[in-house]
Amino acid sequence: MRRTREERSHLFSFSDWSIKRKLNFIITLTCCVTLVLACAALAAYELVSNKNAMVRELSVLAEMLGANNMAALSFRDPETAEKTLAALRTVPEIVHAYVYDAGGTLFAQYQREALDSSPTLPSAEAAGHRFEDGHLILFRPLVLDGQLIGSLYIKSDLQALYSGLQRYAAAVGFVLVISIFVAFVVSTKLQKVISQPISQLAQAVSNLGKGKLTTRIDTVSGDELGALAKAFNRMAQDLSATTVSKDYFDNILQSMVESLIVTGPEERIESVNQATTTILGYEEKDLLGRPMSMILGGGPSGGSTIQSLIETGEHGSAGLETTYLAKDGSQIPVSFSCSVMRDQNGKVRGTICVAKNMAERKLAEKEMVRAREIAREASRLKSEFLANVSHEVRTPMNGIMGMTELVLSTDLSGEQREYLETVKASAHTLLSVLDDILDFSKIESGMLTLESIPFRFRESLGESLDAFNLLARQKGLELSMEVATDVPESVEGDPGRLRQILVNLVGNAVKFTEEGAIKVRVEVDSTSDDGVVLHFSVLDTGIGIPAEKQKLIFDAFSQADGSSTRAYGGTGLGLSISSELVALMNGRIWVESRLGRGSTFHFTAPLRTDKKATHEAVPGKLAPQASPSLVTQAPMPQRRRTLRVLVAEDEPTNRIVVTRLLERHGHRVSTAANGSQALSAVQREEYDLVFMDVQMPIMDGFEATAGIRQLEKTTGKHLPIVALTALAMKGDRERCLQAGMDDYLTKPVRSEELLSVIKAVADGTIAEAAAKASSSAPSETSAPSGTPTDILESQCLLDRVNGDQELLAEVIGVFFKEAPGVLADINDGFARQDAQRVSRAAHRIEGTLGTVGGIASAQAANRLQTWASEGELDKAGRALEELEREMERLTPELTALANGDFRSSRIA
Repeated sequence: MRRTREERSHLFSFSDWSIKRKLNFIITLTCCVTLVLACAALAAYELVSNKNAMVRELSVLAEMLGANNMAALSFRDPETAEKTLAALRTVPEIVHAYVYDAGGTLFAQYQREALDSSPTLPSAEAAGHRFEDGHLILFRPLVLDGQLIGSLYIKSDLQALYSGLQRYAAAVGFVLVISIFVAFVVSTKLQKVISQPISQLAQAVSNLGKGKLTTRIDTVSGDELGALAKAFNRMAQDLSATTVSKDYFDNILQSMVESLIVTGPEERIESVNQATTTILGYEEKDLLGRPMSMILGGGPSGGSTIQSLIETGEHGSAGLETTYLAKDGSQIPVSFSCSVMRDQNGKVRGTICVAKNMAERKLAEKEMVRAREIAREASRLKSEFLANVSHEVRTPMNGIMGMTELVLSTDLSGEQREYLETVKASAHTLLSVLDDILDFSKIESGMLTLESIPFRFRESLGESLDAFNLLARQKGLELSMEVATDVPESVEGDPGRLRQILVNLVGNAVKFTEEGAIKVRVEVDSTSDDGVVLHFSVLDTGIGIPAEKQKLIFDAFSQADGSSTRAYGGTGLGLSISSELVALMNGRIWVESRLGRGSTFHFTAPLRTDKKATHEAVPGKLAPQASPSLVTQAPMPQRRRTLRVLVAEDEPTNRIVVTRLLERHGHRVSTAANGSQALSAVQREEYDLVFMDVQMPIMDGFEATAGIRQLEKTTGKHLPIVALTALAMKGDRERCLQAGMDDYLTKPVRSEELLSVIKAVADGTIAEAAAKASSSAPSETSAPSGTPTDILESQCLLDRVNGDQELLAEVIGVFFKEAPGVLADINDGFARQDAQRVSRAAHRIEGTLGTVGGIASAQAANRLQTWASEGELDKAGRALEELEREMERLTPELTALANGDFRSSRIA
């Protein structure tokens, strides 16, 4: 009996019914309720209509009776009145009819024979009608010539009305039953459209659970069930592709050359591969269950790394150099990498440690170091030899040049003077070659040093160019210089070496230029408290340098083409020496050139400045015979100094965009993926500026800012911090400033905003910039431009990367790589009913979508984040569906844009 009751309970439990039965029941019940309500409404309407018809008919009858009884009342003739009322016998519904005189006294009456012959007489009432006890009662006053002479009372039963309603109800009931039957039959047929695919899916899932990985579902519809079937087929296909036997994985692990060790949360060894036992000399059973500290030796401790990973929950570390302790007591150098394993709840399960035997590599490194020292010693000896030879040659060469000058001062024939002038020129050329060899030998031997003395910059620059004025004029070349107005006049440095660099570069320009002009340009690259970095440019319209040769021309004894040596002369040491001198000055040198179009050589040189010295511009000059038009003092735009910037951003897409934009403007950029890394970076190095994301894992931007401000109490230096966040509600900016940040930028960041902050930091006006921005801070969430139906705002994305197609492709590639992981986090949050996790992940992908210009997708992500933050997971689920649809539409557009296709009509 107990089983029977359970079966009955199961039978009548709606939740346990099959889809087919539920659909039949729901459709039939819906039809029943709809038809019953419709029939009830019609019946009510019919009842009211019939009652109103009875009232009208009875009113007409009363009018007729009243008119016929006027004379009888006037002449007080009751018999005539009763005869008139007797005509009511033809109307079987009339129960009573009474005529009263003006005083309310019964004057005449009519009663249906089947009723009591002496009923209770009703008193006279005012005109009107009412339904009472299954009867219709009507009072009608009788008025003659404006004077009330009596009243009429009629009482009618409703039997005919009820009989008609019963017939109507029977007809409606018959139609209702037929309609319900038809609805049931139709629903039985139509429910198969839904129930049959679901049944097939349920069977397929059951088969898949039994290990039948080849199970697939035929999809014939394009609706949600078809999409579900396609998703199942993809899942089954992925499961088939990724389900590999344990033996297969074991074979892979055992065949690894590197040592592989799996530990538990207590740092005890749970599994090792064959390479581990080979390296350490232990049996596998001797290692299982033992702590990792048993085999880890000195160096940067791998043991502390494992413990740190387990405690902090970070993803992992790679490339640590430590040692393994072998069974025989020897220490084996290894390159050690470790990553954290987590269970489905995110709890740390243990670690996977991979180590590569570095013994052979360490031995090779020692041999390389030894070989390098031998090579350095040989190079030093060679340089010393060259220096000695140069000095030995210089002594007799000075004698030759001196005697030649003396002979030239005497009376000579024209032919003799020509010969001696040739000797003099050759001696100067040889001396120049010797100077180059001597400088090169000093550089290679490490004996070349720089001096630091005060000098007037423009005067020294003019003197450097004086030597080329005559030669340039002889070749018909225009030689000029431009010095920016903000270049200081009084500086400290090595004017001789600076002049040597310029002479080499200008000399090459004059040598390789047959027509056109040569221009020397100087501007400020960056400034500091005690100095300035100057940017020198030497422009010519000469023969140019092929692109493949431009990296070689700064090598010793190299020229762009061997024919250049034959055609123009030279040792090929000038640019190499210039490059080494620039490096000694802590500057850099490079070239821009196109074959046949000329070249521009650039180099930077740091110089100290005297704060008390004037910075007024002094016109540059050439040799006295140079035309004034050749020397110009043109105002030039001031170049901003290079900043050391830290970008703290957890989203790779946004991090790459900001980093690349800053690097393309000459700034040095470091990155951090969370607040903890940012705080550590600030402790290790000095930065000029920090861009800080607000919402980051492990430690957010507010905590990191507080930590940095705490460090500043000991250093006394203030580090500008600019918030870089998707938060744009009223009050968010004030919150960032109150947390200790100096300024606030909303994502997606535009390049002009980024560079405006950089300019403010370089100028020391970050506080004024922040105050100005405060007056125009957004009061509400800023929405992406374009309508909600826009898929991709391509122009904004191109502007964001400054039209750099390579950076554009890189940003889109990172987005495609990172987006699936964020969507997986969102779905996992829904599976765990973790609204906060969903909100955090939605916030991440909203910022990323905004960066790549996905308007509709970003708006959908914003709605998802809003509903999730309020705990409305049902509404958030609908927003997630919208987000997935929009991202499916966005993917092909981004792919086309990354491939250089800007013509899609659906792109905003």
